Amino acid sequence: MEKKWIAEIEKAAKRIEFSTFLIGVVLPSESDEKLDEAGQLAAKGKIKRELGMALEKKWKKLGRRVDFKDPEVLFTVNLYSRKLQVAVLPLFIYGRYLKPSRKIPQSKWPCGRCNGRGCAHCGGKGAMYEESVESLVGAPLMRETGASSTKMHAAGREDIDARMLGTGRPFVLELEKPQKRNPSLKRIENEINEKCKGKAEARGLRIVGKGAVLKVKSASPPKTYSLLVSCGRRITAADIAKIRKLAGKQVIQRTPERVLHRRADLERKRRIIALDAEQIDKKAFRLTVKAEAGTYIKEFVTGDKGRTRPSISQLLCRRCVPSELDVTSVDFRLK
Repeated sequence: MEKKWIAEIEKAAKRIEFSTFLIGVVLPSESDEKLDEAGQLAAKGKIKRELGMALEKKWKKLGRRVDFKDPEVLFTVNLYSRKLQVAVLPLFIYGRYLKPSRKIPQSKWPCGRCNGRGCAHCGGKGAMYEESVESLVGAPLMRETGASSTKMHAAGREDIDARMLGTGRPFVLELEKPQKRNPSLKRIENEINEKCKGKAEARGLRIVGKGAVLKVKSASPPKTYSLLVSCGRRITAADIAKIRKLAGKQVIQRTPERVLHRRADLERKRRIIALDAEQIDKKAFRLTVKAEAGTYIKEFVTGDKGRTRPSISQLLCRRCVPSELDVTSVDFRLK
């Protein structure tokens, strides 16, 4: 029995690149009837130990070992169906991306009307945008690893019409069912930056564990923004001085009208950590803002019909319009 399953596992392992594994066991139905819960656990444990030790011995020269916490492959011996089940666990790549384009989203954006099937609304593509940072960064990684698909996990996101500059935004790209787990990341990084110039860039790619996803997604780092603000009337030096006094102030923001269709209508308090304004011409200035995570910067300028207070429009008693928004810094470091 043991030899049969070892042979099956070795055959399946030839198609996959991995260094850690775990054995799972499903007992036949007749065992369920004869053994109580403790007996079932003991039977499963015995089979797992015997197979795991035998395979570790066979794969010693390959450096493969059993890993109970974060295995790369799970081989499940199903004694009920008499079949081997192989689950290749995801590969996680951490890095930072830059988005010098104002025309592509961070992640893949399936069409909301057809759910990716293709319709008149999306031009038959199944997606609202043909390209995204996820697709541009993920394509060469999928090709190199033989992965089936990707999932982008990032420390926040910027609007499509906003650029991500500076040192970039931290992200973890999850590669599903990879057949190879040791891609040449520096070469791929160079390829991405050369082929996707003007659209997306990647920096500091490295392999990480699953835990990095939670660390990145749960992070609330301060961010720095740069944007152009145009006003309906002439801007004076006194106006610029007023704006600069907003540094260190707390802003109260109700969920902006533009995102109410997908987010709860809540009131949030956020702090403007640092702020500077530099006049460009009679009616425009360049605003640089460092704010707590979750601050809606466009609404900090417009006031969003009173939903954000204080706002620059409210402060100057005139309509102010933001444009050319760039994210220039995301204060996060993965330990």
